[in-house]
Amino acid sequence: MRRVFLSATFLLLLAGLLLLWRYRFERVPDSPSLGLAELRAAMPELPPGAQWMGSMEHPALRLTVGPEHRSVAVRMELPGLPAMEALQIRFSMAAKNLTRGKHEWDDGRALIEWRSADGVGQQETDPVGSLRENKSSGETTLVVRPSSGSSIPVLRVEHLGEGGDFEITQLEMIPVKERSLWIYGRWGLLAGWFVWFVMLLAGGDQRSIWRRIAAAGIWLGMAIYFVVPGPWKTLRPLGIPFVIGPPVSWVTPANQPARNGQASQAASSITPPPPGSEVLGRIPLQGGWIIHVKYHLARLRPLLHALLLFAPALALAWLLGRKPAIALALGLAVSIEAAQTAFGYGFDWLDVLDLASDAIGIALAIWVYRIARHQGCWKVARPR
Repeated sequence: MRRVFLSATFLLLLAGLLLLWRYRFERVPDSPSLGLAELRAAMPELPPGAQWMGSMEHPALRLTVGPEHRSVAVRMELPGLPAMEALQIRFSMAAKNLTRGKHEWDDGRALIEWRSADGVGQQETDPVGSLRENKSSGETTLVVRPSSGSSIPVLRVEHLGEGGDFEITQLEMIPVKERSLWIYGRWGLLAGWFVWFVMLLAGGDQRSIWRRIAAAGIWLGMAIYFVVPGPWKTLRPLGIPFVIGPPVSWVTPANQPARNGQASQAASSITPPPPGSEVLGRIPLQGGWIIHVKYHLARLRPLLHALLLFAPALALAWLLGRKPAIALALGLAVSIEAAQTAFGYGFDWLDVLDLASDAIGIALAIWVYRIARHQGCWKVARPR
């Protein structure tokens, strides 16, 4: 009966997590969707190497690099969009015979530049997507957010490769904000998960309530940072699309009232990079500290993953014993990779290597635990 209850409540909590994530964002009231058709109407003339394709109602943006045009870049103000806390972007992109340049960022890509609420000065840049060779993105949805509060987004599209085409075939941008359901509901969900783990770990006299509370806190703390929401700055749907509410009818910039005197200036041509901005093409690394560590220490990736699971596995073994610690640590490792796959980051042989490294870290932690237990270095939970 206990197993049935724990299984049922686990499924309910998992469903609650998926539901809260799906309804995390909602449209900003009275803010319309903005797509390629509106951008084409606001900016019909493009620089050399960039051109509008298709019809006025269903256009596509193509950037071409060849003998005549090198390093094509287009910046587009987003007409009618005010300062915001987040922007949902749904897009499809494709590269055709796109040859990468000498730098890793010399390919075709789209970015969002965040500028201060007064529209002056660039604060940060969020990558949306990048492609090379003959790859395509398929339809992708993500939410980009400025870390410095409400800001004005500017679309930047680049082709810095040595040849070929980069196309944006579909684009929809919608200002969004977090729902109260997420802001307050996540704490109730977290409390539910915490109670569930404490109940799961009940099952022996040697496991005091304080050990179970500490173990549940360790597991959930790791899960919050590495599973959901995870260390990523840009957010993706968790397997199922975000639900942000019904669409708002588009009003052309020519007929739309100015917002703080800026909407009337939105249909500008190409804006030069703001003073002090990043070198064209280089994208500042986004995300939490673990993303930066993995990037700068890419060659030590197996070691980093082993260390990532070593410390919590050792702490869980001290609190609960060997077998529960192994089960919880392996569950954490699988959860990390499953979340990355559900978020759309894919699963390949590097992820298999990560799981193997996680297993090595867990095995090393259990080895240290057993040595410490036999030598009496600390008081540990009775093994099971």
